[in-house]
Amino acid sequence: MPRSFLLQDWFAFFGNGSEFNLTLSGEADFPNIVSPIADDNYGFCQEVEFNTTFYASPVVLVSVHHIYNPQVTMKSPVSPKNNIISAWVEEVSLTSMRICVKNLSGTGSKHDPLSVSYNVIGDLNPCLDVFCPSFGVCKTYSAHEARCVCNDNCPSYQDPVCTENGTTYDNECQYKLSFCKGLDNNTLYHSGGCKDICPSGWSYFSGFCHHTSDTCTNWTIAVKECRQENSVLADVNNNEENIYIQHRHNGDKSWLGLNDISTDGDFTWVDRRHGNFTAWAENQPNNLKEEDCAHALGVKHDYEWNDVQCSDCYQFTCKKDLDECENELNYCHKQATSTNERGSYKCKCNAGYLGDGFQCSSFFSAASSCGHRYTSSAFLFSLVNKLGWGPVRLTQQGKYSYYRSDSISSCSDSGPGFGGGLDFYIPSYASSTNSYSNLGYTYSPSSGHSYSSSFTKSFLAGSHIFRPDDIEVFYETT
Repeated sequence: MPRSFLLQDWFAFFGNGSEFNLTLSGEADFPNIVSPIADDNYGFCQEVEFNTTFYASPVVLVSVHHIYNPQVTMKSPVSPKNNIISAWVEEVSLTSMRICVKNLSGTGSKHDPLSVSYNVIGDLNPCLDVFCPSFGVCKTYSAHEARCVCNDNCPSYQDPVCTENGTTYDNECQYKLSFCKGLDNNTLYHSGGCKDICPSGWSYFSGFCHHTSDTCTNWTIAVKECRQENSVLADVNNNEENIYIQHRHNGDKSWLGLNDISTDGDFTWVDRRHGNFTAWAENQPNNLKEEDCAHALGVKHDYEWNDVQCSDCYQFTCKKDLDECENELNYCHKQATSTNERGSYKCKCNAGYLGDGFQCSSFFSAASSCGHRYTSSAFLFSLVNKLGWGPVRLTQQGKYSYYRSDSISSCSDSGPGFGGGLDFYIPSYASSTNSYSNLGYTYSPSSGHSYSSSFTKSFLAGSHIFRPDDIEVFYETT
């Protein structure tokens, strides 16, 4: 072909091409052990996943070369160095690309193995390292701008959830949207509507079931009738609960469980507890005419309280604890034990498992990826210390102990680790001398010494680097 009919596009880098600000680079190997197919235009193609996410489809540069084997080449009619090859990229997305190659076939329709070097140039998604609190979601506005917003694109299907304050939402998305906008600050309680979890005639609010009488009675009978239902005449722990109980009476006055019958002037609830919350009206209680029982004045009086004679007649609300453990209404992990408390419950991981009770995992099980986890039970206890120091227990009170996720670490290719700054680390081969300590990041260093000082680095084993037989580590699992 005459030279005048040739058109060649080419580019070259001076140095290493760093001025292009390459985002990713790598190699894709094509063994080419089978014949190409028509769907790939008689070439060879493969998907390459990025290890990150781009803001927009990136630019990809590829360069293909033969994997040269002289012994094979001698038997081939076309030497790899003379075999025309081409490479191209198609279907480039934010997270992957498709690389294809084509070359001439050799002896027996076999194709030489190829390797494609690629460079990817583009802006990464600015939401990658953004954490949005309160169920917010990260939204990108440009390649370098990201903001947390509320997801208002909720479905309309009915899958109700109940929150602590007794509010039922159509589905979990609707609850998260309300929480994100600041309209609800209660934690998600359980699946299903709030009316489904209490007995008939009772309503749920903040860990308790409530029942309101239809008629008025004196304070003593109100207490008795509530006890017959395994409940108590309403006590109040905060302003939100105060408003809720008074709303149940449509603004009318109602009995509370507060009284000073036993000791004049010393108001306690019917179970003898002293409350931390009160809402007495001005100049109340005044004990006028032997007034020993408290009642709520209602919405027209700003939900305040007053003391009256116990023989007066008012409606009342009974209140009883909902056992989240017995009724399986808790969010404890399957490897945790739920313990009911009045108005709430606690979760504790079972023996041999770590976590806060809502998330539990076995510390010594192999981890597919490295990571830190939090547990309040982790500590270090040294038996051999520097001269002048006796045995000491090191708790999670270090300089950065507020990073609650950094108690312990586990990884498939190393031993156990303690602390976000690797206060204590054991590698995969314990017999090596690659173990080290650096106290004070998560776990408390010796008094008067700071994180990363020469003293704290060598405190546990006498030196910064040590073998595991130089130190003993204890972990409390119960």
